[in-house]
Amino acid sequence: SIYWERVLQSVWQDHQGLGAVATQAHASEIPRLLYMQVLDIFFPTHFLRWAYFFTMLIIGPLGIYYLLEHIFKGKNNYKYAAFIGGLFYLLNLGTLQTFFAPLEMFATLYGFIGWLFLTALLFLKNPSPKTFLLYTAVTFFSTPMSHTPTLWFVNFMMLSVFSLMFFLLEKGINKQSRIKRVVALIVTTLILNSYWLL
Repeated sequence: SIYWERVLQSVWQDHQGLGAVATQAHASEIPRLLYMQVLDIFFPTHFLRWAYFFTMLIIGPLGIYYLLEHIFKGKNNYKYAAFIGGLFYLLNLGTLQTFFAPLEMFATLYGFIGWLFLTALLFLKNPSPKTFLLYTAVTFFSTPMSHTPTLWFVNFMMLSVFSLMFFLLEKGINKQSRIKRVVALIVTTLILNSYWLL
């Protein structure tokens, strides 16, 4: 309840000295707190933080697996390639560093980056209400990575480059349609993050 109050009044932080303008995007934590509220029903309070980290550790490699499976689909042994990619994502020194001294924003980025790019790719290739809702949900639940906004800015830059590459390299869709899809993706991303950006 204390953290909910801090998050909902995220511009001014009363608990820092005599009070201070927030230097971090505390409001971006709302989706994580919603998830923690559900976990609180099933787990003791002292385990909640670790349950979140374990969740991110599990869904991160799965996101990379499904992203690579989608990219390599149709190639020989594409499921093996996706499995090796997901395994590499799990078993490398970057993962060890992320979870050895864990911070929620880095764990969130680790857990959602594969899903973000997968759902973005699905939406760019086949814009439909289903792919739009998938991208919207993943983007919303990944916003706790923005607790320190510079992490989100780098992610947004990567998404912009990814969208630009789709626009330049995808030849099966006419130019005007590609522009609309890329603009829709970027605008949707900005709107979904506006609650903490503004």
